[in-house]
Amino acid sequence: MRTTLTAVLIGAFAIALAGPAAGSARPVVAAPVATAASSGSASLPDPFAHRDEGRVLDPTRDVERVKRNQRAAGALVPLEGDTTADASSAITGFLTTPNFAPPKLGIPYRPYDDRPIVAKPTSTTSAGTVQSTSGTSYTHPVRYAQASFLFSNSYRITKDPAYLTAAQNAAQKLVDIKVVVGDAWFYPYDFDFAVHGDTSETLKAPWYSAMAQGYALTAFVRLYEHTGEARWKTAADATFQALRQAPQAGLPWVSWVDADSNLWLEEYPRPQVTNSEKVLNGHGFAAYGLYDYWNLTGDPEALRLLNGGSTTMERLILSGFRVPNYASYYSLRHKVRSITYHQVHIDEFVKLYQLTRRPRYATAANAYRTDFPSRYSAVQTVQLTPRATRAYQLDANKNIVRSRAVSFSRTTSAPGNIRLRLSTGQIMLRISSGPYTDWWFPERYNAAWMLGPRDVQRHVPRALAVTLLPATYTAYRYDSAGRRSGAKVVTISTATTVSTASTATIDGRGAMWISSGTFAGHWVPLTSTMINR
Repeated sequence: MRTTLTAVLIGAFAIALAGPAAGSARPVVAAPVATAASSGSASLPDPFAHRDEGRVLDPTRDVERVKRNQRAAGALVPLEGDTTADASSAITGFLTTPNFAPPKLGIPYRPYDDRPIVAKPTSTTSAGTVQSTSGTSYTHPVRYAQASFLFSNSYRITKDPAYLTAAQNAAQKLVDIKVVVGDAWFYPYDFDFAVHGDTSETLKAPWYSAMAQGYALTAFVRLYEHTGEARWKTAADATFQALRQAPQAGLPWVSWVDADSNLWLEEYPRPQVTNSEKVLNGHGFAAYGLYDYWNLTGDPEALRLLNGGSTTMERLILSGFRVPNYASYYSLRHKVRSITYHQVHIDEFVKLYQLTRRPRYATAANAYRTDFPSRYSAVQTVQLTPRATRAYQLDANKNIVRSRAVSFSRTTSAPGNIRLRLSTGQIMLRISSGPYTDWWFPERYNAAWMLGPRDVQRHVPRALAVTLLPATYTAYRYDSAGRRSGAKVVTISTATTVSTASTATIDGRGAMWISSGTFAGHWVPLTSTMINR
């Protein structure tokens, strides 16, 4: 059964045609084929590696003493506003979505299956530490967990036992540093951390994170799948227990419910629970871990938490975190617009649609892509028509400093190497050689655009379904250079549902690749006559 694409997705393209670049200099003119992983290699950290949004500081209290108290279930520092009674109580009171039924996916569709082979580990590999502003090194649980599942993925692809050994060594680091509360394992950060540099709200070591718990959950699940060893299943079970516990005074916690009944899988929990950060990317990565654990075990409690976490995202990704025509907010507390993490958000939405079949994720991915494209940087062909009438020059900060009128008697081409959105909202294309070198043209349908699909988002393993209302539609084919090679005009008299495996920006406007029916093999521009069933 196909999932319906919502009207908001269409509207996002109608408002502004832009988005993160596909990242390939060669145009993709057919629906891309999903692959399990790249055959190349990459050094740690992976492109999806955790980037700290703040300052790593030396601890300002006796971390080991605090952890000893926590391990003994001592209430060292009360949590303001906390109403829970005991450490074993499961978190409750959050909203869920009826009929939430994610599919159980296998390779290559699970989280991180598409990661490339990482560099073969050596005795000098140090993937799990971070340096403070003073230069002191501290263990970083997110990085150890990520190293483990990236090594596991490389082992899955290569069958090289060195990768499996490295994956187990990194996971064992997590086991060694754990803080046990009841039947839950928490993985501490032993450094203080000022989120976005805000020292007035510095997280005091030891602190804990749902992102670390989610990453660790994936790492242990993968190792159990590879080895069948009970120790890794035990570690996964205990790590999951940490995600299901409600906050309690003086004890580690990573999940909480806000006043609007949203369940947060919190990357940066604060001592005053309600002042926690509400970080979007960390919440999503923690949800990946819940999915992996549920996919392995079928645990209904894991499904309940995944449902709650997903419901929170669906409620807020368009109304809370989104900044139309610019980069989205990293978190709801500080509301810092993050160019770095905007693409991470888009990639998470694409993956969460894949994991949950919830169409709002596809809607959000397209809306965010429209809002702010990743900064494409590779030589490509820019098409210019007589409708392109003005060019611009930008300074080093990408502000417009000069413009000039231009006139083309016919459609022409020029090499271009950058595509980006300005802070004013306009997407610009930089000409890299010829008479307009270093001049920028606004991207606009039928005026100026880069040849071939940009910002391709693939919906696998199941295509989206879009309903075409009665109207006349023109669909296009493109050659290997990204130029139109054919067109088909069809008038539809009754509502018709089609399947699309990919959406993209092509010819400077949004379009979808149709994989079935009358328009199969064509790109159809997105219009307001496309709605959900």
